[in-house]
Amino acid sequence: MNVLYQFKDLIGWIATFFSLLFIISPIKEFIIVYKKGNTDDLETGFPYSTSLYNALLWVVYQQHKAYDYIPALTINTVAVCLMGIYCVMYCVFASTIYRKKFLIEFVCLSIYSIVGISMISIDIIILGYFAMGMNLLLCYSPLIVILNGIDGIKKVPRTLIFLLFMCTFLWLLYGISHESFQVIIPNSIGLLLSVIQIILKVYFECDP
Repeated sequence: MNVLYQFKDLIGWIATFFSLLFIISPIKEFIIVYKKGNTDDLETGFPYSTSLYNALLWVVYQQHKAYDYIPALTINTVAVCLMGIYCVMYCVFASTIYRKKFLIEFVCLSIYSIVGISMISIDIIILGYFAMGMNLLLCYSPLIVILNGIDGIKKVPRTLIFLLFMCTFLWLLYGISHESFQVIIPNSIGLLLSVIQIILKVYFECDP
């Protein structure tokens, strides 16, 4: 039993490591944003706002199951802090058009998250489903840029797509080991979306 628990814990911490790499990967982009004083190279802030609220919802959910979800709770707490900084920087340096679009998306995600968190008084599992939905949005968000075509695909680093693939794969294993459908379902779909992103990346870059 101890060996099995240690194996589950190991998967969680490996997933946490790759998630940390995923979270810190935009730092270079935002250093450039700060130096240039604009977000011209970042067409949308949607991936950052979804990442922020995805992490926030999971933190609230996992606090009630801290013993089983310590790795996930740890990395999502870090994600809330860093993604919050990214969102503030994007809002400050974005052009008026992109800022308005970002704020509309941010308000919608805020309302969704507030409703989800309020479900704790009814059943913590309902909050888990809200977190699951936000997780799916997070996995889908890179496709918004990629589907813009060649110009969009060039703005999505291979490293980011690879890290998203590894994160969804490892958290899927973690969810299976803990028999948590709230973790299994979004990461199963997220893994599929990650594969689609990899295929599109290869297709657009190889297309003459």
